[in-house]
Amino acid sequence: MKNIVLNQRFWLVVGALLLVECAALWAYRSCSRTLPESQCSEVYRRYAHVPGVEAAFVKGFPINDTVAVDVTLLRATDSAGWAYLMNKFDLPKAMLELAETRKDHLLSERQVLRNHPEKKAITQGELRDPNLTEDDVELCVIDYYEKEICVFHVLNARQLEAVKDYSFDKTTTNIND
Repeated sequence: MKNIVLNQRFWLVVGALLLVECAALWAYRSCSRTLPESQCSEVYRRYAHVPGVEAAFVKGFPINDTVAVDVTLLRATDSAGWAYLMNKFDLPKAMLELAETRKDHLLSERQVLRNHPEKKAITQGELRDPNLTEDDVELCVIDYYEKEICVFHVLNARQLEAVKDYSFDKTTTNIND
C-alpha cells in the first residue's frame, strides 16, 4: 500500500513538472520578443527617449523572399513630437500642406546617410557627392499623414533597390485603396 501511495505521488510530481514546463514554453513562445536597447539601431537609441516621439526597432524585417533589413520607425505621438521630427529631419512644411489636400502626396522617400537619417544623401545628378555610393546610404520614408518616419537600414545597393520596390508597391496600394 505504501508503494502505491509513493508511486502516485511520484507521478503527480512528474505531471506537475510537465505542466510547469509546458506553461513556461507557451509563455516564452507567446510573449513578444524584445531586443535590449544595445542591439537596436543607433537611430532608435537616439530617439527612443524623446518626449512626443515613439520609437520602434524591427530586426530583420522581410522585404521580399530574399531580402530582410533592420528598420527603425519613429512616430510622433503629439504635435510637439511631430514639430521636433520635422525640424530634426528638415522636412518641408509645404509637404504637410500638400499632404493635407492631396492623397497622392502623403508619402515621400529619400536616401539618407547611414546612421544619420536627418541628412539627405545625394548619389546621383549634378549635386551628387562623389564620395557616396548607393552602398553608403539608407532609405528614409516619411508618412506625413500618419506623422511617421521609417528608416530602412540597408547594407548595399541591392537591398536599397528591393526596399524602394517594396515602398513603391505599398504606396501605390495605399493610393488605390
